[in-house]
Amino acid sequence: MSAATDFATPRISGRLLGAIVAISPVALDMCLPALPAIAIGLNSDSSTVQLIVSAYLLGFATGQLLWGFFADRFGRIPALKSGIAVFLVTTLLSGMASDVGFLIAMRALQGLAAASGAVVARVIVRDVASGPAGASLMSTVTAYLGTAPLLAPMVGAAVLSWFDWRWVLWAPMLYALAVLWGVSTRLPETNPAPDLDAFRPQRMYHVIARLLGFQQFRLGAILLVLPFAGFLTFVSTSGPLLVDVYGLPPGVFGLIFGLVAMAYVLGALVSQRLLRRRPMQQVRLFAVIATTVASLFLTTLALLPQVSVFAVWVGVAVYVFGIGIGLPNWTAFALEPLAGVAGRGVSVLGFLQMGTGALVTAIAAASYTNDHRSMTASMAITGLLSTVVYVVAWRRRRFGP
Repeated sequence: MSAATDFATPRISGRLLGAIVAISPVALDMCLPALPAIAIGLNSDSSTVQLIVSAYLLGFATGQLLWGFFADRFGRIPALKSGIAVFLVTTLLSGMASDVGFLIAMRALQGLAAASGAVVARVIVRDVASGPAGASLMSTVTAYLGTAPLLAPMVGAAVLSWFDWRWVLWAPMLYALAVLWGVSTRLPETNPAPDLDAFRPQRMYHVIARLLGFQQFRLGAILLVLPFAGFLTFVSTSGPLLVDVYGLPPGVFGLIFGLVAMAYVLGALVSQRLLRRRPMQQVRLFAVIATTVASLFLTTLALLPQVSVFAVWVGVAVYVFGIGIGLPNWTAFALEPLAGVAGRGVSVLGFLQMGTGALVTAIAAASYTNDHRSMTASMAITGLLSTVVYVVAWRRRRFGP
């Protein structure tokens, strides 16, 4: 039995791959309770400080293109180790920022580095499994991934209650060091034949054109990207909204954010269970139904001038539950035809996912008016757009008979 096959056992791969992917949400979500404190500490305002989230997502999106090609050229393990090393340096510098512009720049570079974990872990899943098995393994990774948004804001709030906001920005270094140890000691290489021409411009252009030529890849990417962009709007605006507008203390914010993350984990676990009993097409339909119901409810909230925290939480939780079901399945659906270019396929998919997220969160930040409407409207629009795409594709039999 090969090393890759040994590694593909769920007990090992799910935990370690989930921990690797979680580097990014740890860095992104841990700082959310500290956004108001960062604004005060750097003499800035809420709208500007929200850009550290958009900058992180933009860097993360750019990194998606870099690390997939890097992993196909040099191997999965060298890509992971290089990305974590850069992540550690930029995390250290983020906490040393003396003005918001420098912090935004460092967060962009931090996001670029963190993308290595998200890309390479999904590439490894594609290396060792495909079809329903790949979707099931991706669901396991997604379930572990959801633990990071569940705990990170709580940890950030706890750190903020004892220390300066700078320590909240530094705290992810400890997690990254632990992951680096796991990669170095427990993760085998799953790319036995690196593509020596992966970084040649002509080769890169050819591969990207080939990827975009797959109808299944394009459709899966759209249905993955749109709802996730709406979720990232919640991530970027939840701190100022819940702390500044609703007046919740950072600890309560962490709890509410954690409950939303639990909905994401629950969706991933439901997906994994359904895949054992039902066809993938039915599981994807369940995800679309959940997202559609939530989007319609969020549309109602966006039309009201005042709503309760509970109403916002219910709408967001159902929306995120749908993403938890859909994300692993649409990812597996998009990557299924990409044998031989899996690393670059994950790169392009991740770039589209996070690039769209960065754009939508920037628009939401620019239109933020100290109430819930920009967030709920953004989530509703992206969710309903994905529903329209699904219905059109289904009517045209893009998912098969």
